[in-house]
Amino acid sequence: MFNLLEHPVQPADLPGELAGQQQHIDRQFRRTLSAAGEERHAAFGELAWLIAVHETIEEEVIHPITRHLDPAEHLAEHLLDEERRISEALDDMVRVDAAANLGEVDGLAVLHQMLTTHIRRELREEFPRLRLAVAAGELQDLGDVVRVAQARAVAESPVRPGVPQASLQVRDVLRPTWQQVSA
Repeated sequence: MFNLLEHPVQPADLPGELAGQQQHIDRQFRRTLSAAGEERHAAFGELAWLIAVHETIEEEVIHPITRHLDPAEHLAEHLLDEERRISEALDDMVRVDAAANLGEVDGLAVLHQMLTTHIRRELREEFPRLRLAVAAGELQDLGDVVRVAQARAVAESPVRPGVPQASLQVRDVLRPTWQQVSA
């Protein structure tokens, strides 16, 4: 079985920051899968928020760079399609959780497998390309932007919002900063 914790993380740059987030998501998945009742509900709320924030950051920052680096290969579009399917599965699980039926582990396990497959692809295909094509200093700056955006989103909402609100909140924080860096 693929274990994200086996992969080295360089938390200073953008790919390293995102890999660190992926590891955090994987740990939270494991906590959610092993919990029950109200503990599972709370763990899943945190998990859904983490996934939404992570995927929003990728959509706003990393995939546009990937698309720009190699538009003919369509890697960014394939990753965005995977993320759309993950978001749909996550939305389904949020509805199940809202109906107080998160006792079913099958849906969570499927979502975990989808996300693990997607993460594997990013670690294998997308992140190495970024490190080869983008200057280390720029990747460092982008990692800083992502950390600041995520920290501000957390600070502005100490109680985790729902998935759509998390995405909107991170976009609102990330876009102005990202536009300043990319200008």
